[in-house]
Amino acid sequence: MADNTVNNNGLLLDLEYDSNMGGNYSNSINNNPYREQEKNNTDKKTKKKPVILTKEEIKAIKKRMAVLKKKNNKSTQSVIPYIEITPDGICHVSEDFYTMSIEFFDTNYQIATDEARESIFLAYCKLLNYFDNEIKFQLTFENQKSDIKDLLKELVISEQSDNFNDIRTEYSEMLKNQLINGTNGKTLRRFITFGINAKSLQAARTRLDNISKEITEIIKNIGVKSCILNGIERLEILYKDLNPYADEPFIFDWEYKKRTGTSTKDFIAPMSMSFSKSSFEMSKCYGSVNYLTIMSGDISDEIVGEFLNSNDLFSLNLHVEPYDQVQAQKYIKNKLSNLESMKVDEQKKAVRAGYDPDILPPNLKQQIEGVQKTLDDMNNRNQRLFKVSVTIRAYAENKKKMKLQQELLKRIAQKNNCRIQPLEYYFNDGNNCIR
Repeated sequence: MADNTVNNNGLLLDLEYDSNMGGNYSNSINNNPYREQEKNNTDKKTKKKPVILTKEEIKAIKKRMAVLKKKNNKSTQSVIPYIEITPDGICHVSEDFYTMSIEFFDTNYQIATDEARESIFLAYCKLLNYFDNEIKFQLTFENQKSDIKDLLKELVISEQSDNFNDIRTEYSEMLKNQLINGTNGKTLRRFITFGINAKSLQAARTRLDNISKEITEIIKNIGVKSCILNGIERLEILYKDLNPYADEPFIFDWEYKKRTGTSTKDFIAPMSMSFSKSSFEMSKCYGSVNYLTIMSGDISDEIVGEFLNSNDLFSLNLHVEPYDQVQAQKYIKNKLSNLESMKVDEQKKAVRAGYDPDILPPNLKQQIEGVQKTLDDMNNRNQRLFKVSVTIRAYAENKKKMKLQQELLKRIAQKNNCRIQPLEYYFNDGNNCIR
């Protein structure tokens, strides 16, 4: 298995798919807790449940494995940042860290009345305040390449025994034309992924199940539909993230995986990956991971739409780590104390220079007011403090398009008083958002 470290000289490191990982995974089958869960999920009534894959799908999997077997110098599985995913959707990320994901859908916030917007915003604040310092979470908004054929099938309105079938056909055709001309083959999806530390998979499952139910209830109060993702759904998302321009559909079955002794990574791994200083090449595409620096005190929520309304494949990720409430208040008080000390120094300088000591630098005055307001919100309105990192993952079909993407991202960031820069040498860590 290859090391996925990028050297300090920025040399290009190539990683190829390791077709032997399935065999290594099979050798530990008897002591693997994930195998036990797969057995419980597939063999409840009979000793052997028939494989649900068709002959064509099994043939496609074998063809994929055969192609990848030719490129077995190094391993692309080693850079996929998780240990295993269970059928019920729990991702074992590291030794004692487990995550689950919820997909949520759109709401009419932009066209809502001021009263409705306020209600949605307050419900959203309640969702954020739900998380304590023991639960890390991230919000993901990403464009994915859509399978137009499958989407078109969903828009077909079945005929009925009345005189309105012509209208149904016309309406279906109108929806199909809007889909083809409006989305350009892209689908915007939204996820919230949350994770906890636990001693075992069973302990993590109990707590994550409770958290997921509470989150879906809060999202429901916002007026938004949501669903908890199972293992296959999470794997399909990972497949699209790691193979963004692949023409082959995602094919997977737990029974087939168990019978062949393969890993879930074998079904989603890209053909190859190459790392350089500030970008990467993955199968048939080029990509980069950028981080966003907010230069002003406030930022418009419209920036998310500006990034995602383009025809490019972008993924905007907000990594959020809640502070402990006591530690957060202590941090804010220390910040306020430092600013007050700076205020006193400025007043002393003004007195020595013969100026009015009440006249302070505008930036210092704004900072004091902002920190004081934050402290008041935490004490009186039960607001929480979060550490937030914003990353943008971008894909392009060639280097020329990737360069144009970077220019577009910079223009949008500058327009919103932000700065965007590539994650040099650390973009693989930035790719951890796909967990």
